[in-house]
Amino acid sequence: MRHRHLFLAGIASTFTVSVGGHAQTEPQSPKEAVLEEIIVTAQRRSENLQKVPIVVSALTDKAAEERGVDGLVELNAVVPGFQYNRSTNAGLVFLRGVGLGTGAAGSEGAVAFYLDDVYIASISGNMSELTSIDRVEVLSGPQGTLFGRNALAGVVHVVTREPSAAPRFDGSMTYGNFDTIRAEAYATTAVAANLSADIALHYQNQNEGWGTNRVTGEDVFVTNGKSARTKWLWQPSDATKVTYSLLYDEYRSQVGLATRLLPGSRGLDGMTTAPSDFYDVSQNRRSDYGNKAVISSLTAVQIMGWATLKNVMAYQHNRNIFRADYDSTPQILVEQEPVRVFSKTWSDELQLISPESSKVSWIVGAFFLKNSSGYDPVRIIISPPSAARGAYYDINSTVITNSYAVYGQAAFDIFRDARVTLGARYTKDRKHVFGASYPQAGAVFGAGDQKDSWGKLTYRAALDYQLTDHLMAYVSYSRGFKAGGFNTAGPGDPSFSPEVIDDVEAGVKSELLQGHLRLNAAAFYYDYKDMQVRVVVQGQLIRILNAANSRIKGVDLSFDGIVTDNLKIQGAFEWLDAKFLNFTGAPATRRNPAGGNTTVVTELSGRPLFQAPEFTATLGAQYTVDLATGSLQWSGNYQYNDGYNWTPEVDDRTRQKAYGVVNMALQYTPPSEKWSLRLWGKNITDTKYDAFVQTSAIGDYGSPAPPATYGLTLDVHL
Repeated sequence: MRHRHLFLAGIASTFTVSVGGHAQTEPQSPKEAVLEEIIVTAQRRSENLQKVPIVVSALTDKAAEERGVDGLVELNAVVPGFQYNRSTNAGLVFLRGVGLGTGAAGSEGAVAFYLDDVYIASISGNMSELTSIDRVEVLSGPQGTLFGRNALAGVVHVVTREPSAAPRFDGSMTYGNFDTIRAEAYATTAVAANLSADIALHYQNQNEGWGTNRVTGEDVFVTNGKSARTKWLWQPSDATKVTYSLLYDEYRSQVGLATRLLPGSRGLDGMTTAPSDFYDVSQNRRSDYGNKAVISSLTAVQIMGWATLKNVMAYQHNRNIFRADYDSTPQILVEQEPVRVFSKTWSDELQLISPESSKVSWIVGAFFLKNSSGYDPVRIIISPPSAARGAYYDINSTVITNSYAVYGQAAFDIFRDARVTLGARYTKDRKHVFGASYPQAGAVFGAGDQKDSWGKLTYRAALDYQLTDHLMAYVSYSRGFKAGGFNTAGPGDPSFSPEVIDDVEAGVKSELLQGHLRLNAAAFYYDYKDMQVRVVVQGQLIRILNAANSRIKGVDLSFDGIVTDNLKIQGAFEWLDAKFLNFTGAPATRRNPAGGNTTVVTELSGRPLFQAPEFTATLGAQYTVDLATGSLQWSGNYQYNDGYNWTPEVDDRTRQKAYGVVNMALQYTPPSEKWSLRLWGKNITDTKYDAFVQTSAIGDYGSPAPPATYGLTLDVHL
């Protein structure tokens, strides 16, 4: 609570300086700095952020650097209400209290990820670094009309740079603590007449871990990665544009998979407890994962005068291999090795978009996706061996998804300064799951070969009114859904239906103080139905079923300001009230004094949703000092989280306490601006908090988020 009061006091004082300072100055001169226009594609066309009746957080490559955001996992630092949790081989993302709680193969997130208009189907595909980006857009709230299935909580869209005929090179070299080396390079040039190409390279090698495995003596929590992306742009005329993109990404880490028992929990061996050091583990084997992804896309745009035709065709292949000591003890009790997860996706999206000069702004489209995901296999080792399963058993399973959708949206003036947006989308999903569990000894169990299908209509209606040139108010009603499916870990389990959210929202977008302050706010109410949750059936059997409804209400507020020509500020906060309306038969655990946990059934009606903090906030600032030999810029970012429940335990024993994270950097740039040197630090106060926490019969265990990291970066621009 103390952190929250300090943060709000800081915002209040910042506004006092900003508003008070400008109220006493002379009218701005043409040379005075003002906020730049932000262009986003939240409605699948380029528009001014302030004219879009949707809550959008936009982050440019420069802003990401200034606020210490290198990867999608760090969007928590700048987008309030955004929770990115590292679970085994997947990034589990929550937005406004809505997200995905399981990383099983074939699972589909509630926040849709897009890379250059390509939907990323695998939940392992959202862990990449932000390399050679133009901007990142985070759309809050259901986006079921234009982005479709699995945009239940919102959308994250990463837009990378486009090739240019003008030669350009950007490079950087970083050395940081934990003996970390990071290098990036971007180059673009003309290849032939009307043909340009670029290449972006990324490399990271962390040689020392944050902690130690007390059993093996090895370093733990090490992350390494490399990637290469190229784009080729052919533009034979102003009306025709064809872009081919190819990305290869390789990522290896222990964060979210190497785990330690939480304080107060005792391992299944009856002896192991939490290590004394927050970053140490006591595992008999190395727990880590490696992910390899290839994404290839071809985007064609043809301007025809009366409309623009756009087609985006893509292929994705994602393969993940990991091993895990799930019992988090020195004994072989519950292990997984190897675990092979695959995901292959074909997709195609065709759009017809109205010209900018049209009085009615419209878009119609069709979307197709075919995905095959599963385990190939996952081996679960059990000791002592059970009579029915032997020392281990393998799960081989595959789920095949075919999804089809058609959609349309139109916006038009009903009278001067008032605009209505109406849109709808129909989606048809067909899924087929097959597979079984194969024990070392005994009969095959859990076999399944099932098919199911679902059809869903989603829609949106919005009214926005331009009260002045710099003030817009809007109200909207939107419906979104997350796809139904099967449990690949139990292919014999019954299917579960789609989740649905109906969102009523009202907001304002404004630019004040002669372009020095941008202030946006929105209030929302969610009716969240048919939630896909884990429940206990038939005693101890846990399945994914549609077993809960909830309601979520909250307020988002964000601001950007220029206090002086040398000082910029940004901030945002979200207040959230998220509760289960009814959730009976919910699975929970209680600690067993002899070791591990005992599974119980509990009542969660009226309890807060998991991973839904009541209050989150961010505050950023950049101050530049002009020198005779160049410029010196200080930048800082503060992220605050009020705390939340990781799991459904009614005793709150796994609750994440409130915490704050501070990032800072100091950068020198000479007059030529051809290079710069940046000294930076992340989590400089060394705040200890978790990246992932889980409870099960094994015990209560978690994986820590990064400690204080710091380094020196040399940037070159030619």
